[in-house]
Parts: sequence; C-alpha cells; structure tokens
Amino acid sequence: MDLLNYDDDNDDDEDEDKDKDESTNHCMGAAESNKCNNQSTPVATGSNNQHVLRTRKRPRESSSLTIVSSDEAPPNLFERIVPHRRGHWSGHVVVPISQSHSNRTTSSHAAIQQSIQDFYQLLQDHEFTTGTIVQHSHYHLSLSKYFSLQLAFIDSFVQKLTRRLATERSTRALLVQQHGRPLECILVNDEKTRSFWCWKVQSNPVLLRILHHVDACLKEYGQPAYYHPPLFHISIASFDGDLSSLVPLAESRRQERATKMDITTTAKDDPENKGEGDDDDDEQEEDSESDDDDSTNTLDSNLIKIDRLVCKFGTTKTYTIPLAGA
Repeated sequence: MDLLNYDDDNDDDEDEDKDKDESTNHCMGAAESNKCNNQSTPVATGSNNQHVLRTRKRPRESSSLTIVSSDEAPPNLFERIVPHRRGHWSGHVVVPISQSHSNRTTSSHAAIQQSIQDFYQLLQDHEFTTGTIVQHSHYHLSLSKYFSLQLAFIDSFVQKLTRRLATERSTRALLVQQHGRPLECILVNDEKTRSFWCWKVQSNPVLLRILHHVDACLKEYGQPAYYHPPLFHISIASFDGDLSSLVPLAESRRQERATKMDITTTAKDDPENKGEGDDDDDEQEEDSESDDDDSTNTLDSNLIKIDRLVCKFGTTKTYTIPLAGA
C-alpha cells in the first residue's frame, strides 16, 4: 500500500513549524478529518492545480464530493495513525517519477484526467456523495512502507542502502495497460483509514532485487518490510476512509469497459472495415514507438525508468541514491 509522506516530531523546532505549514502534502493528520465545503462542481483553486480535473458533470444537489490537488488539500484531512515521537523521523524509499506540469496536452495529463473522472464517477454512482478526492501532485513508485528512524541512525541507514545497491544497474518498469489505458485499482492502507486510486506497475527481476535490498536494510533497523507479495503501483489520488467495498465494483466496471473495447477492436480489424491507408498508419505508429526518448522518467511513457532511489525523511531530509548505468 502506498501512502503519501508524513512527518514525525524531531528536535528541530524549525522543522516542526514546517510540518504544520506543509501538512497538506502528507497523508497523516490529526485524528479528526475535516469536511470540505459544499460545492456545485468539484473545481480546485490555486496556482498549482493545472492538472486537477475540472469536472463538467454537475453532481447531485446534495453532493459535496469534491476534487482538490494535494497541494491545496485541507489540513488534517487524513487521520494520523502513527503518534509523534520526539527525535524520530518518518522515512520512505521511493523511485521518483516526474511529469511536465507546464504542458497540459501531454498524454499523461489526459490519462490522469480521465482516470480521476472515472474514480469520481465510481464514488458518486455508489453513494459516496460527500468527501474529498485528493489528486496527487507528485508521483512515485514506493519501495517501502512508511517507517521511523531516530535522527542518529538516518545517515547510517542511507549509507548501508547505498552499499547494497552499488552493483545494481538501472532498469525499467512497465505500466500495466489494458487497451491503451493504465490498469487501475483501489488499494487501502493497513489501518483502513485511507484509500488510494492507483495505476499498476509490472514487476521484473531487477525491480524485485532492488526491493530485496531495501527490505534487508529496513530489517537491520527493526522496521517493516514492504508488502508481500509486492504490488507495485503509482498512486494517482486518495480518499479518506475505507473503500474496500468498491474493489469488486471497480473491477467489474473495468471488465465491462474492456469488453466494449474488444468489440470495437474486432470491428475495426474486420477486413471489410479496413481502409486502404490503414497499413501505412500502422507502420507510422511503429516508427514513432521506436523513436521514444528514454532520457526522462515521466508518466508520458509507458516505461518507468528506475535509475535512482530517493530516501525521504520528514520534509527536510532527502537522499538520492543513483544506480549503476544511470
């Protein structure tokens, strides 16, 4: 299960102040969730919300289901399940994934908008008419659960993980797709306090080996390993509470969509419906795929380049571990 970052108290008063200021970007808040004001349409405001879906369909009059960017989410929206401990820092090991926020025409932007719309419609169709969908502004592939280390152990943890990864080369992971769309799923955290709308990522031997190094290092410090078997994913949005009941419904809706796509594809491939110029179009598509630029790790490609790991501690400590061949 993938959680957004949260912070534990530490000895630096300045960091504690930053924790309060930046709590809108983290999954753990006070035990009481805030409810957003009723809005006729789920539209977020602010300068950083260019990728936040502006839903055209008006919800029911009694609905207050809204969509906001994680940069604009209300403070204390999600319940904090791990108590603050002075001198301890929350940690998370991830593969960072970037996306061009300046280009609203990218393929990933369109895919994210459609995916969030599907999530919104799924909730509303099944009587989840209140609450806040938090659309994530930053993306990553998690390689650990959230853990906690004392400040004195952070540097040694990063050094040990760096040594373990010294012989591992960069690799790529594939976004699982169905008919050209990311394969979506609902995941719920262990405490059933937060649900995530995710895109599945296909495993591979190198990625599993990298995860093994992370798990082994965490074990040395008495911290929990990642989920077994691992379900690699990218969290696109999250929702307060337990949406486990919607998992089979989301799967059923996905199967229905796949069936419709199969019918459409079959009709398109019928020789009687195939135009004279279709062969040329197929050749052009193949040529364009071979020219993909692999220099940047973004959601605009189905391939995720895993060339570095990032260890995050609180909001102020970030360590980057490059992999060989990066």
